[in-house]
Amino acid sequence: MKIFVIRAAALVLIFALLTLAGCGKDNITFLSSNTVGEASLQSDSADVFSSDNKNTENSSSYFTSSTDKNHLKNEVPFPVQSVDSLLQNTASDNFTVQNGVASGSSSGTASSDMSGSVGGTSSPDKKNDISFKGIWISYYEFPFWGSSEEQAKEKFSEMMKKVAMQGYNAVFCHVRANADAFYPSKYFPFAMQLTGKAGGDPGYDPLKIMIWAAKKYKLQFHAWINPYRVSNLTTNPNELAEGHIAAKWLADGSNRAVVHNGGIYFNPSSTDVQRLVLYGIREILAKYDVDGIHFDDYFYPENITPEFDSVQYKEYKQAAEIPLSLADWRRANVSTLVSAAYNLCHQRGVTFGISPAGNMSLDNSHDNYNLLYADIALWMRSEGYVDYIIPQLYFGYNHPVARSRYEYLLNVWSALPKHKNLKLYIGLGAYRMDEACDDSDEWHYEADLMARQVTDARLKGANGIAVFSYTASMSENPHNALQIENMFDAINSK
Repeated sequence: MKIFVIRAAALVLIFALLTLAGCGKDNITFLSSNTVGEASLQSDSADVFSSDNKNTENSSSYFTSSTDKNHLKNEVPFPVQSVDSLLQNTASDNFTVQNGVASGSSSGTASSDMSGSVGGTSSPDKKNDISFKGIWISYYEFPFWGSSEEQAKEKFSEMMKKVAMQGYNAVFCHVRANADAFYPSKYFPFAMQLTGKAGGDPGYDPLKIMIWAAKKYKLQFHAWINPYRVSNLTTNPNELAEGHIAAKWLADGSNRAVVHNGGIYFNPSSTDVQRLVLYGIREILAKYDVDGIHFDDYFYPENITPEFDSVQYKEYKQAAEIPLSLADWRRANVSTLVSAAYNLCHQRGVTFGISPAGNMSLDNSHDNYNLLYADIALWMRSEGYVDYIIPQLYFGYNHPVARSRYEYLLNVWSALPKHKNLKLYIGLGAYRMDEACDDSDEWHYEADLMARQVTDARLKGANGIAVFSYTASMSENPHNALQIENMFDAINSK
């Protein structure tokens, strides 16, 4: 019964959020195009950022499955707005792309002929071709700080050239790491890493440059987002960009932004937060020619107390006839956003996937489920959440803890039930070659470690790999270079 409650709860939330994410109007404008000011609401719209919306309408038309309908009664975690027009509204926002920026019309259908593309039914050969070869490029590896537009184009183009020459066919690039943006946004301020000042305008569009350079070398471009993290450097809202929405939410006592463990986070249980994240995704999809939207392993922050989201949980329990437990409700909140993001991406014909933390179990005893409130097993076995999963298996074979060894974790992830279209890519930790490893020094002396990991991943049915990080993979250190060369030899072996 609990499973049906959670899934019905998530479905109701998903469609309510997608209505708002898919509307032609955002209900929000900001003080300027490049500075996130306090929301100025249109006169004919509800104030979606003043309080979590409580309008109710429980329409059975939200669901296509009789099973969902039968288990909906009295099991909804939140009241729901009408969502009848949601798919038509977003699907009609057609666009085309020139030089990485959207400006016209598009069919909105997913491409099926990209090398290593996700979605669709896999048909690997007997050795299971590793067709997807991705690499993560973090914001701290970007060349934009202190660069003019021409310098930025030259530097990032050179990075993409190296990526392609090494053998990768896809990049995951940070576009929103800390509730900030590496592009002009009306929802989020410019990232500090662009100019050295939070909210500082670099005078050009870095994301446009990144996409242009990736396409120049025929690389898929996946926009990497951390949906809930505002800052991991400060708890002082005055150190955020001027007019940052998180500072307003910290000040108004709404609990929509929360200080925790030395940082600031958006509260995943707030529907206002969920709408903000979706508006940001929609903005990227409408303006840029991205191949996918990508989340990593940041969901609820670790080690939170019941006070973290007590305001929203109290409201929820008052509205729900049969309330979920706090833990199940938190997981439903995260699953709601995940599925809403998936649907929003598919309306635009792009893929959506997640790279969760690698520690996993078959019995929900793992940290993803119990500390981050990420129900990854649900997302993998049920359609409508993700196109692919990339577990971060940044471990060697000789880790002193058996449950943290690469082979053990690979066996767990490959054994999890998967819906028919799910792609399983394996995240490999090349960065471990460049750091002191207390758990195992095999990263420093075994030249074929990552090659063995690729071979084992292929034998377990993986459809691709992704490497973290760019710096380690492109290192001129002879050991690193040999490891990466051997890894690609293993990928290309027949």
